[in-house]
Amino acid sequence: YKNTRYHNTENLERYLNGDREKEEIQVLSEKEQMEETMFLGLRLTEGVNLKKFEEEFGIPCEAVFGEQMERLTKQGLLRRNGERLCLTERGLDLANYVMAEFV
Repeated sequence: YKNTRYHNTENLERYLNGDREKEEIQVLSEKEQMEETMFLGLRLTEGVNLKKFEEEFGIPCEAVFGEQMERLTKQGLLRRNGERLCLTERGLDLANYVMAEFV
């Protein structure tokens, strides 16, 4: 489910023997889902689809993360390419810093 994060057993032997039971389940709030959308999207070369973000959450990305987007763009770490928000070359070098700004 999109709003759920979980992990399988950490015991490799149990996992290899077919134990796929989820050990920890965390239901994500809408804000956490938005943060995860940004974090995971910025890991991709095509970046975050801003139109899809608004369709999914019913609010423009700028309304939630506008401050971060503006600051990181001014720092040369993000760029807007049409309906997408992407890391710049410099942003790629500092990707962990950029992504941390959205969580």
